[in-house]
Amino acid sequence: MTNCHNFIKGTWLAGERGAQDILSPHSGKKIGDFTVPSKDQIHQAIEFAAGAQVEWARQPIKERSKILFNFRTILLRELDAIAQLKSSESGKTLAEGKAGLLKGIEVLE
Repeated sequence: MTNCHNFIKGTWLAGERGAQDILSPHSGKKIGDFTVPSKDQIHQAIEFAAGAQVEWARQPIKERSKILFNFRTILLRELDAIAQLKSSESGKTLAEGKAGLLKGIEVLE
């Protein structure tokens, strides 16, 4: 079962407004849940992201490219697991989930 939280200030945090179920479009059964952030958590995330963007922009292109290439490597390594997750939560076939992910990886390249 998938449990999704919010990535705020470099940490995974549960949303303060409760949880919502994730239902499979195939079976209608619960396959996970996600937590809903409060307005304060959303504002914190936006403020932190704005500051992080400034720091990211200061990095030389070579360093930014290295980080994105490492992300690409992780996506390729976990391709099947991510495609399975995409398929289960969106109703797409496994092949469609994988194709969409590969298209995103192509954009990274």
